[in-house]
Amino acid sequence: MVRSWQGLIAVWFCLATVWVSPGTAETYPSRPIRVIVPLTAGSVTDVVMRVLGTELSARMGKPWVIDDRPGGNMVIGHEACARAAPDGYTLCAISSAGMSFNPFLLSDLPYDPGRDFTPIVNMFTVIEGVVASGTLPVSSIATLRALATAKSGVFNFATLGQGSTPDVFRQWLNEKWGTEFVGVAYKGGGEVASALLKGEVELGRIGVGNMASQLQTASVKVLAVDSIARSPLLPVVPTAREVDLAYPIRPWWGLAAPAGTPEPIIVALNGEIRRLFGDPQITAFMIKQFVEPTAGSSGEFAKFLSSDRAQVGELVERFKIPRN
Repeated sequence: MVRSWQGLIAVWFCLATVWVSPGTAETYPSRPIRVIVPLTAGSVTDVVMRVLGTELSARMGKPWVIDDRPGGNMVIGHEACARAAPDGYTLCAISSAGMSFNPFLLSDLPYDPGRDFTPIVNMFTVIEGVVASGTLPVSSIATLRALATAKSGVFNFATLGQGSTPDVFRQWLNEKWGTEFVGVAYKGGGEVASALLKGEVELGRIGVGNMASQLQTASVKVLAVDSIARSPLLPVVPTAREVDLAYPIRPWWGLAAPAGTPEPIIVALNGEIRRLFGDPQITAFMIKQFVEPTAGSSGEFAKFLSSDRAQVGELVERFKIPRN
């Protein structure tokens, strides 16, 4: 009976949000937790991570410090996390761009998505929209398709460079409609939003949260959103599935740790974040940022990472996108 109780106590400690490191008196966390975000401050992901970090700081009793490491198509931030000590005090916001696209698009990638990280939790999917400049005479996906087909090769589509997620979508859309949107590269989502607002480019696929304040103006038109259901903030805008634009890849963000981080820490972090995502106020906040919460188990996230990377690989091969 004593051994049974000892076993139950051991399991409880593994699942709790406080973990005792073998051979030490240290409890987890005993100092601030750094979260590397591979984007500039002020992006939708950065804003969401800061709010989540504030809430988790209060829940876990130690600060969650957001460390923005932009650049290199997510490479700088992802590499910094992969090379950090696997002690639970450096975590990384990982993305579809960094984990699924980069392995197929970048030569000499300095990290291995399948080897260098331990998945913690898939946090949210970014709601992207097919967005047209106000200068383009269309009011729906149907009218856009008719115009693009009639004037193939005339209209521009904003991308983040060859092989970027919006560029692959552009090629997928060209194949699906038998048209030819011309790719125009920009350095980031902010530049894409600005170009659409100014009419410098006619079309783009962008995280709707990047231009939430301009959605009620005549400068841009959101023709469809890639979400499970219509957004309560844009109730008249159809989902991509409703207009036969169900693209197989959606941009996501999750949390990972360097490979070798102790399993009890991963379990503790996963449980704390999933409890946080059960808070209706957090859910409401994320909906306002045009992101969909997706928190599940760390095992589910590991399987998702593998399948998402495989799907991206199929698209990259299909469109013969070269490595840089």
